[in-house]
Amino acid sequence: IGFRDQLQDCVCLMYYNPDVVRRHILNSAEHQFIEGDVLHWWHEPNRGVRTRITDDLLFLPFVTAIYVRDTGDKSILSEEVRYLDGEELPEGVKDCYRTYNQGDISESLYMHCLRAMDRAYKLGEHGLPLIGTGDWNDAMDNVGSEGKGESVWLAFFQVAVIDIFCEHCMDDKDKINILKERAEELRNAVEAHAWDGEWYMRAFCDDGMPIGSVKSEECRIDMLSQAWSALSETGSYDRRRRALDSVNSNLIDYQWGI
Repeated sequence: IGFRDQLQDCVCLMYYNPDVVRRHILNSAEHQFIEGDVLHWWHEPNRGVRTRITDDLLFLPFVTAIYVRDTGDKSILSEEVRYLDGEELPEGVKDCYRTYNQGDISESLYMHCLRAMDRAYKLGEHGLPLIGTGDWNDAMDNVGSEGKGESVWLAFFQVAVIDIFCEHCMDDKDKINILKERAEELRNAVEAHAWDGEWYMRAFCDDGMPIGSVKSEECRIDMLSQAWSALSETGSYDRRRRALDSVNSNLIDYQWGI
């Protein structure tokens, strides 16, 4: 079971079978460590891989908030769920596959979600989230493997997660303000460092080299950054529109309809 993958699938099941979605959200939370990170994927019950991939954990608060919004069932936030027990990855180790047992510590799903958002908010030189060893695109596992690479897309996604979770799952005004401040900082960083004249870049490597730049010979434009600039409503309207126009002109082949 993929942590990110099956939570994504749950969004499609939300109207058809919300009970399945509820159970899977709680099952996913059981595959999270108290530090906030999660098993990237696992074989039931809990033999899986702990990684430095940075987006997985955010799908827990994201899909939880969608569930609460669409069903009105806020009781899920109070469900007590145990964390996995295990040492964090040693410095220089990208992942570890083994059996992780349930620990003695449990908290509400609400706290699981907050721990995920806190864990994900680690920023690099440009004020953008560290990409670690992948951020939805697992093939970008070496972009930030030395700990300095940053993800533009992950900034957009974090803003979207914060916005929907604060709106539908939170009553704590102080914590809401903290999260909203983070979202604003991410918006500012994207506008200051990720806009490349025609579209938003995708990432910065450990050595600072941009990926998805108009000046790049390869991988010049990535649809994820452009789509999520619109989905998260991050950046000026004019830039978002221009970014989507760039997708239209660079990534769609009208001759073949793709």
